[in-house]
Amino acid sequence: MQENPHNPGDGFEERAGHPDQGAGPELGRFQLSGAKATAMAMGLISLAAALVYSNTYKVPFVFDDVNVYNNVAIHSFHNLLAADNHQRMLGLFSFFLNYKISGFNLSSFHLVNLAIHVATSLLVFAFVRVTFRTPFFRRFIGGSSSAANVAFVVALFSALIFAVHPVQTQAVTYIVQRYASMVAMFYLLAAVLYARWRLALPSGTEAGASRARRAFFYGAALLAAVAAMASKETAFTLPAALALWEFFFMSGTGRGLRKRIAGLLPFAATTILIPLSLLVSNISLLSATGGTPPPPAVDYLMTQFRVIVTYLRLLVFPVNQNLDYDYPVYHSLADPNVFLSLAFLLAIVAGGVYLLRRSGRSAASAPLRLIAFGIFWFFLTLSVESSIIPIEDVIFEHRLYLPSMGLFVAAVTALTAGAAYLKPRLPVLGKAAIPALTLVVLVFGGLAYARNVVWHNTLSLWTDTVSKSPGKARVHNALGVALMNDAGDNNMARTEFEIAVALYPGYYGAYYNLGRVDDQAGQIDKAMAEYKAAVTLDPNFVNAHNDLGVMYAEKKQFDQAIAEFQKAVQLQPDFVEAYNNMGLAYNAMNKPEQALAAFTKATDGNSHYAGAFLNAGRTEIKLGRYQNAVETLKTAVALAPQNPSAYDALGRAYQAMGSAGQAADTYRHALKLNPRDEDAGSGLKSLGG
Repeated sequence: MQENPHNPGDGFEERAGHPDQGAGPELGRFQLSGAKATAMAMGLISLAAALVYSNTYKVPFVFDDVNVYNNVAIHSFHNLLAADNHQRMLGLFSFFLNYKISGFNLSSFHLVNLAIHVATSLLVFAFVRVTFRTPFFRRFIGGSSSAANVAFVVALFSALIFAVHPVQTQAVTYIVQRYASMVAMFYLLAAVLYARWRLALPSGTEAGASRARRAFFYGAALLAAVAAMASKETAFTLPAALALWEFFFMSGTGRGLRKRIAGLLPFAATTILIPLSLLVSNISLLSATGGTPPPPAVDYLMTQFRVIVTYLRLLVFPVNQNLDYDYPVYHSLADPNVFLSLAFLLAIVAGGVYLLRRSGRSAASAPLRLIAFGIFWFFLTLSVESSIIPIEDVIFEHRLYLPSMGLFVAAVTALTAGAAYLKPRLPVLGKAAIPALTLVVLVFGGLAYARNVVWHNTLSLWTDTVSKSPGKARVHNALGVALMNDAGDNNMARTEFEIAVALYPGYYGAYYNLGRVDDQAGQIDKAMAEYKAAVTLDPNFVNAHNDLGVMYAEKKQFDQAIAEFQKAVQLQPDFVEAYNNMGLAYNAMNKPEQALAAFTKATDGNSHYAGAFLNAGRTEIKLGRYQNAVETLKTAVALAPQNPSAYDALGRAYQAMGSAGQAADTYRHALKLNPRDEDAGSGLKSLGG
C-alpha cells in the first residue's frame, strides 16, 4: 500500500487561515481537545452509563448466577485458593471481595458491574484517541484543530454508544457476566497501554518520553494482559489484536519488523495461562454446562455463520433481545441460511480489506483504515466463541460486549469522516453528524433502560424469555422455578416443568424440580420417583442425590439416606448441606461420632454455616464434650444471634458444665427472643429460675 503525503483539498484537513471553519465536526466554538474537554467527555460517558443502569441495583441473581451465590469458593480466601476450578480466577476473586465486603447484597454486586462497564467505556474513548495520535494519522491529518475535533468526536460517540447500547445489558445487568465485561476492561487497558508505549518509542509521535516512562507503559500493559487472561478465555486473541493495531497504524515508522515482533512476543506468551488454567481445573471448553451437550464442531461452525449475522442485526437494530435464544443448529454449508450468511460475512470482510487498501492515499482516505480496523477487531475478538470451538449455547448477547467496540468505532468514524468530507460541499449534511449521533445515543440509551426493566425480577425476565423461546425446555424450567420460588405458585410451576420434560425428555433438571414441587406438597413417594429419574438421567446430579437422601431419611431409611449423601459429597467435596444432612442421619441412627465428623466437614467447608455449628454443638453435648460444645455453640450464636435454638443449646452446654449462672443468662436471652421457647423455659426452671 502506498502512503502518499497529505493532499490538500480532500475536505478533511484544516482550512488555511480559518482554523475554526475547518471540515472537522465541532460544538460551536468549543475546542474539542485538551484536559477540560477530556474531563467533560469522561464525565458525560460515565453519567450516560450510570443513568442507563440506574434501575438495575435490585435485579436478583438469575440463571447462571448460581455459579456465584452457590459457590463456596467465594466464602473465604482459603476456599478460593482451594477451589478445583482455576479458570477465570480474577473474576472469581472480584466476587469473593464483593461477598467479604457486603455478603450477597445485590446493590454491591451491581455497583461493581457498573463500575467495570464505566471503566471499559472510558477505555474505548482512550483507545480511539490514542489511535488518532499514531504516526499514520499524524502523517495524513496532522495536528490541526479540525483533525483534533474529528478524533474527539469519534472517540466520544464510540464510547457513548458502547456505554448505552442495549446489547450490553446482558454483560452488565446479569451479575455473573462480569467475566465478559472484566476481560474487556483489561483487554482494552492492555491495548491502550501498549499504544502509549509504542508512541513513546523513538519511532512514535511522543518520542520525548523517558526510558522509565516507556518501561512503565510496557510493564503495565503486560500486567493488564495477564489480568485479561485470568478473567476469561476470550482474552486469547489479545496478542493478535495488538499486532493488528501495530501493523495498521505504526507501519512506516522506521522500527524494524524483528523489533516489532519482539515487542509483541511477551504478550503472546501470556496466552499460555489459559490452557494451563483449563489443565489445572481438569475441565474443557468443549464440555457441556447444562442439560444438553454442545453440537459437533462442524455444526457449531455452520451455526455461527448465522449467529454472527444475528449479532450484527442486534448491533444495528436491537429489538427482541432474549436472555436464552432458541436458536436452530445448522449442519451444512448447502443450507441457504448458512450459505447466504457466510457470503454476507465474507462481503463485510472483503469490504474491510478494500477499505484498508484504499486508506493511506490521502487525508480524506485516512479514516478508512480505522473503519477497516473496527471490522477486523469485531471478527477477531468474536472468534473464540464464534468459530469451531463448540459451546453448549450457540448464542448469547454478552459475547458481543468486547467485539461490539469495533463496529461502533467503524460506524462512528464512517459517519463523522463522511460529514467532514461533505461539510464544504453540502453544509447541511456536513453538520448533521453530531445531531445524528446524539439521537442514536438517546435512542439506544432509552432501549437499554427499557430492557433493564425486564430484568427487575425473575418472573418478568423468564416470562419475557418464554414468550420469545416457547419451544426451549430450559426457559420453561426457569420460569417454573421463578413461579415456585418468587410467586409461590406451585401449580403453575408444575405446568412449566411438565412442558420442559415434554420438550426434552432427558431434562434431569426439570425432573428434579418436579420432585421439589411434590416434596413441598408432602407427596414423598412421587418426589422420590422424580429425584430418582433425575439421578438416572444424570448420575452426577449432586442436588438430586442430596434431596433423595433427605427423602430416605424422612422415611426412616437411614442407610439409603447416608449412601445418597455420600454420593453427593464424593461428586462435590465442598457440598456442605449434604455433610450437614449426613450428620443428622447419623444422629438419628445414634452414631454421634460419625455425625460429629460430618458436621465438622460442613463447618470446615463453610465457616458461616450457623446450622452446622448448632448441630455440631448439640452432638458434642451428646458425647459429653461440654467445653468443646460451648465454643462451637458460641460460634453458632455469633452467626445467628436471632435464633433462640442456638441459645437453648448453649445454655444446656453451660448447665452440663455446672456453670449455672451462665446457663441461666443464656436461657433468659433465648426467652427474650421467643417468650414461648419451651426448651429455654424448662431449662431455666430446672435451675430454679
